[in-house]
Amino acid sequence: MAEDVFLYDAPLRRQIMCARAIFALLQDISWALAEDKQRSVSRELEKKLQALCAYAAEPPFRGKPLVERAYREFLKHLNFYLEILHLGNEEGFFPHIRKDLNDSLADCRSAYNAFAALLNES
Repeated sequence: MAEDVFLYDAPLRRQIMCARAIFALLQDISWALAEDKQRSVSRELEKKLQALCAYAAEPPFRGKPLVERAYREFLKHLNFYLEILHLGNEEGFFPHIRKDLNDSLADCRSAYNAFAALLNES
């Protein structure tokens, strides 16, 4: 894949690879909720997402400050998503929680796209 060639020596390789894994995990969470899996499944996915987000947030960040700010904005939206997911795991995935999760996921994608657009300008 062309992206893999670009990432081979990219300074933000870790951050981009984390984002790739995060979006795969977000898809797994969406499927688990759509299939009404037991909460133990979504709780385990929540733990994995928390750990991955923590790893993605670790320094160093070898990019320009504006690019880092955009990535941190993406991580901020992921933390909002995690809060909603945690609420759903504790109280139940009622329709308003599911809607909030979907809206939050859309915000995460938009924030990542803004980060990616800044990378493309560099």
